Amino acid sequence: MPNSKLVSSLKLNKARRNVTSQNGEDGVIAEIFQAIGTSNKWCCEFGAWDGKHLSNTYSLIDQDEWSAVLIEGDPTKGQDLKRAFKTNPRVHPVIAFVRDKGEYSLDRILAKTNIPQDFDLLSVDIDNTDYLVWSALERYQPRVVVVEINSSIPLGVEKLPAADSKPEMCGSSFTSMVALGKRKGYELALHTGNCIFVRRELASKLDIDTERPEELFDDTWVNAKNNSFLQKAARRISRFATGA
Repeated sequence: MPNSKLVSSLKLNKARRNVTSQNGEDGVIAEIFQAIGTSNKWCCEFGAWDGKHLSNTYSLIDQDEWSAVLIEGDPTKGQDLKRAFKTNPRVHPVIAFVRDKGEYSLDRILAKTNIPQDFDLLSVDIDNTDYLVWSALERYQPRVVVVEINSSIPLGVEKLPAADSKPEMCGSSFTSMVALGKRKGYELALHTGNCIFVRRELASKLDIDTERPEELFDDTWVNAKNNSFLQKAARRISRFATGA
């Protein structure tokens, strides 16, 4: 007999849709807040690029009038971010590389803004040290957290980020990130390539199975990406062999 809570959680898959997100997160996030409600309609996202490219928060800001702290480390992209929202007083662009400690820790960056301590949504996408930055966040307790992992790392493998990692080995594993979430008081709602967490006290509103998060692990998008790469390589080899 299927686990009713697991089936309920997997129904979030049906809500997947992209406005600017990469793997359907826009629809999932909207579905989650439909169920749990909003507290203050504040969000924070980094690296935010121009605030729109592969963003998990743009649709909330643009369509639902959320306020936001958007953080981008690259100076050129940061200027794009500032230009994109220069007429929107609800958006606070910050040009900075977020670190896990020191002056540029997320706690210290957010302390310079008006974002509430229990803001609604945090989206973390910095391609390597996402785990460390979220782990170090202490002052703020966002209600929903979307955090990137390396979904090519097999289920059950403990893997934490390292500053000198090669690009293909960057990031943290699903298993390590879920364990961190539980330590910080969060439960996994869905895995899309990103892990999407909600605070533990909100999990019942989504009927989340808190005992078997590993059953939500989904690496199909990684496999699809790898298959596409292999198909392109095969076509190149075929053209070379035939002289085309």
